[in-house]
Amino acid sequence: MNIYEWISTGTGFKLDPKRLERSDAIKIGHIKKIGDYEVSATAPAHKGAYGLRLKIEREGKKAFVSMSCECEDFKGRGVMIDTAHIQPCKHLLKFMKITDVMDVDAQAGSTKPIARAEEPTSSDATEEKDSLLPFSERVKNAINKAVMSLADTTTAVLNEGYVPFLLGPTGCGKTSAVSQAAIKLGARFFETAGADSWTDSDLVGVMMPNGTPMPGPIGAAMTHAEMSEDRVLVFLDEFLRFSPRAQESMMRILLPKSADVAKAMGIEHDGPVRVTSAPFWGESWAPAEHFMIVLAANPWGNLPDPALIRRVEPIEVSFSNDVLSLFTGKAKDAVEVSWKGVKDGTLPLPVEYGELSRAKAPDDISFLGRYLSRLKAVDPVAASGYQTLMGNTANS
Repeated sequence: MNIYEWISTGTGFKLDPKRLERSDAIKIGHIKKIGDYEVSATAPAHKGAYGLRLKIEREGKKAFVSMSCECEDFKGRGVMIDTAHIQPCKHLLKFMKITDVMDVDAQAGSTKPIARAEEPTSSDATEEKDSLLPFSERVKNAINKAVMSLADTTTAVLNEGYVPFLLGPTGCGKTSAVSQAAIKLGARFFETAGADSWTDSDLVGVMMPNGTPMPGPIGAAMTHAEMSEDRVLVFLDEFLRFSPRAQESMMRILLPKSADVAKAMGIEHDGPVRVTSAPFWGESWAPAEHFMIVLAANPWGNLPDPALIRRVEPIEVSFSNDVLSLFTGKAKDAVEVSWKGVKDGTLPLPVEYGELSRAKAPDDISFLGRYLSRLKAVDPVAASGYQTLMGNTANS
């Protein structure tokens, strides 16, 4: 019995059928036996290789299986420490299916396996060192941690071949996270934000009467991916603010065409492609493995089309508890009320991360005056309600 057969009948694991299907194409190399019940291996990556590790431990009548992979999918979504559940990535699934150097029957017998989550990497020494920093630096570090966590999740979704759709209010780190994802992937970054006036031609491009191409962000990114074979990442922020015509033009690009369909379209490429077009531009395409897209929007405005949601993987972006826990008293209440109000639709804006990074102490409420000024400019009634709720603690 291999490890996959064992854990597929146990508890503490989330086995994704899509990952299992994609695992068949993975090549595992350099399998090394570390101990009687621990092995390591490598799996090919875009640049280099990912390190894999599997370990079985017996504690009394219980049998634990621990696993790790260096890929962004596993680091971003594989280990969920709060629930102690493990969701193996495609590399680990293939590794578990072919690993026969550990005698599972001898070590675990008929015992159902228990997932063992990895410990957080931060140490007590690191936390103690962080506590000595000025308060504003501690806030910035917590914000950066939240942004990098979102970047890891975004990268993991992209590596699985899906389109992440980040849903969250302004000022919650979406743009910073996507920028970091592009850096992690070594991808050329293209960015634009939605507006009602944009059309499909604005996004894709226009061919001038004299033959001069005027590419939009999509056309420019596709041309770069096709000609250079570099990886590109296109970030379409405020996607729900695009006109219906512009959104419709993007629906086609979100689902890759298979190699057979691409060839039937006259595109010569040995793999899936993303295709789009515009009336005054023509058709553009790029290899799906080199052309990645991330969408983002404030979900408390225009409702997304169900056809759009079917083509993406939504990621809700909420306020980080690590950041909130640094504040106390009225400052903490002010942040919580603003984010709760945005989530339930009673407030148009939250207290942004950028404002909090200026705080000098846990009870510093100097950000409230600036927040209320912005809130009044957008929705005076909401600002009045918020101020009343907060007990008129801020000067207006």
